[in-house]
Amino acid sequence: MAITPAKILAYPLSLVYGGLMLLREWLYAKGVFRRIGLSAPVLCVGNLTMGGTGKTPTVVALGLLLQQKGLRISVLTRGYRGRHSGSPLLVSDGRQIIATAEWAGDEALLLAHSLPGAVVVVGKNRAEAGKWVESRFPVDVHLMDDGFQHLRLKRDLNLLLIDVTNPWSGGLPPLGRLREPVQGIRRADAVLLTHVDPRQDYAAIAETVHRHAPGIPILRGVSRISHAGIPQDKECIGREDFQGLEMLAFAGIGKPWFFFEGLKQLGARLRDQIAFPDHHRYTREDYRQISTRCRELKVKLVAITEKDAMRLDLSQLPGLRVAVVKMKLEFLEPDWVTLLLDSITRHETS
Repeated sequence: MAITPAKILAYPLSLVYGGLMLLREWLYAKGVFRRIGLSAPVLCVGNLTMGGTGKTPTVVALGLLLQQKGLRISVLTRGYRGRHSGSPLLVSDGRQIIATAEWAGDEALLLAHSLPGAVVVVGKNRAEAGKWVESRFPVDVHLMDDGFQHLRLKRDLNLLLIDVTNPWSGGLPPLGRLREPVQGIRRADAVLLTHVDPRQDYAAIAETVHRHAPGIPILRGVSRISHAGIPQDKECIGREDFQGLEMLAFAGIGKPWFFFEGLKQLGARLRDQIAFPDHHRYTREDYRQISTRCRELKVKLVAITEKDAMRLDLSQLPGLRVAVVKMKLEFLEPDWVTLLLDSITRHETS
């Protein structure tokens, strides 16, 4: 890889950034910065990199497993790209969804839709949000979404996600998209490799993980399309029904190519695919672009992700059938996942 003047200038800034993150971690470890605990156990799902790791599908999968055990769960999320700031914002009280994607962010709204019965709250300060929930709702377990770097809240289990397609994201900012140095792995209790191909060997990633956190379990997760719903027709498209379907697909997520490839693997005929930035807020011009392209291709069906559906106004795509595609995370080591969940449900308040 060529060394450019820009990279030479960025390197010292990257060192400074990494040093500050390590100092912050040390200050929390030594008690200089106070950590806050909650009455119910906290399961944290997070990553070392910025975006596209599969945190939301993982939180949904874990939440459903906990609910199947009869546990009452809350989800504490930061509400990325939502307009709300300050005090905790109730997105769902477990019976109805109260907030909108504009205020809570698309991920918070998707979590509320995907985990009926769960209390979902947005708050930049997850410790404050957790205490707020416990003062108002009966909760057995808190799921902290995107919380690996949120050191203020004590957690009973740290699940670190690593995307095998780009595990270290080119380094620390401004060189790359690592949120903190790789040494942060040492805070993890378990690692979940995401976007895996079950036929591949990820020994190099496992070696790095165990160098920083010897002996911790390394699990694997596969995200697959489970089905799609067409809200206009109240129709469901099963996995086998994608074969031969002509469509245009668009997505504003961290890894849109992963979504597009998933459709192709099911046999869908993608006439075109349009990638927007992650958490993109769709404009009239975007709707016009999509509609025009569909007319040019004589395509009547468009495929989108559930996350995009939280931000879209389907009335702005007249004459088109919109298939909202649902992804499901499957754990390749389900017994290990059960053991991890059982370990936090045995939590005792300290």
